[in-house]
Amino acid sequence: ISNFSFLFLITSHYSFILFLLLLFSINTLLFHFLLASFSLIIVIYLSFFIYCYCSNTP
Repeated sequence: ISNFSFLFLITSHYSFILFLLLLFSINTLLFHFLLASFSLIIVIYLSFFIYCYCSNTP
């Protein structure tokens, strides 16, 4: 019974660590996605601003 409880403790701990790793990887993927979309928006905005500035100047 003690061996079974030890095994259960190890598996529960391992599943908890796996769950944390999954959560962390999902968070990093979400962070990278948000960062990429934000940088894309900044690049589009800057290119639009530069285009308007260059088209306004003769």
